[in-house]
Amino acid sequence: MDHELVTDSLAEFQRTRDAATMDALLGPAVSGSCGLVAVVDTEANEVVVANTGDSRALLGVRLGDGRWKAVRLSEDQTADNANETARMTREHPNETSVIHRGRVLGGLMPTRAFGDCRYKWPLDAQRDLFPTLYERGHRYATTPPNYTTPPYVTARPVIVRHKLGPNDKFVVVATDGLYDQLSDDEVVGSLGQWYDARSAGMEDNSLTTQDENAATHLVRAALSTDRLGRRDDTVIRRLLAIPPPHSRRFRDDISVQIITLN
Repeated sequence: MDHELVTDSLAEFQRTRDAATMDALLGPAVSGSCGLVAVVDTEANEVVVANTGDSRALLGVRLGDGRWKAVRLSEDQTADNANETARMTREHPNETSVIHRGRVLGGLMPTRAFGDCRYKWPLDAQRDLFPTLYERGHRYATTPPNYTTPPYVTARPVIVRHKLGPNDKFVVVATDGLYDQLSDDEVVGSLGQWYDARSAGMEDNSLTTQDENAATHLVRAALSTDRLGRRDDTVIRRLLAIPPPHSRRFRDDISVQIITLN
């Protein structure tokens, strides 16, 4: 898919030079996105996770004493990941700024992503097309500093397989906005409390049980937690009242899916 977004679209536009198709062809290449897929194979009794970027998959495990344990099923692919930093250094030797200020060339946080052609296209293509794309409103159509040996970012996923056990109860698949607000243990603990309360028939209007949907519960938990870790439902109303683009300074986008295991 990334080859179609980044490489094929560039080749097609260079072939036609049709300005009417520029935004449709090249706009998705300029934008960027992470991708995370989790597949539960019931025949093999395992979950397979493929991750490109800094979204994260967690496994919720019920321990023998009733407590909940969080197990990561993916690695955040950022400069904080020593494996990713080592890979980037191997692929771009003698480039001291390949990871700068904790980001790829000082700009992009994920080391793997779909799109983000400013970290993938050849320099001559960027010089040819970025000025026009920028004028047309694509604000990421700018070349990073010290751009010498592209591509710097790949969409190739890291795949993890986990054999499921009887105490594995659910999988959380979520974007980094959830983990900006909650730790792994808080995510699994909060969702475990929700499952326990729902199983016991508790359906009051508390933060633990008011949502019928598990993913909605986690989004509410994230947005109702302030920077000191305190939970208050008024926090979510204040955060959601902030209009874009200013809201990005206070919260990231949050997407969550839950797989319940039987």
